[in-house]
Amino acid sequence: MRISKRRCLGINELDKIIGGGVPEGYVILVTGESGSGKTIFAAKILYEGALRYGEKGVYISLTEVKERFYEYMKNLGMNFYDLEKKG
Repeated sequence: MRISKRRCLGINELDKIIGGGVPEGYVILVTGESGSGKTIFAAKILYEGALRYGEKGVYISLTEVKERFYEYMKNLGMNFYDLEKKG
């Protein structure tokens, strides 16, 4: 199977390691122990995708309300409030 297009994740070193990004159309499942950085990793990919490439994304949490997530990420330099206002 030939993969024709890859989508950058917006994390430069990771994109280099995985050959320029994730193959378009693939679904990526991130798993790990509590505290291993899954939420921050997923947020960074969503944030950079929206900011750099104008991509839309979805983050689903069954345990955390949006405002708490937004505030936590804002403290890490990712302002999801602004991105949401821009659509």
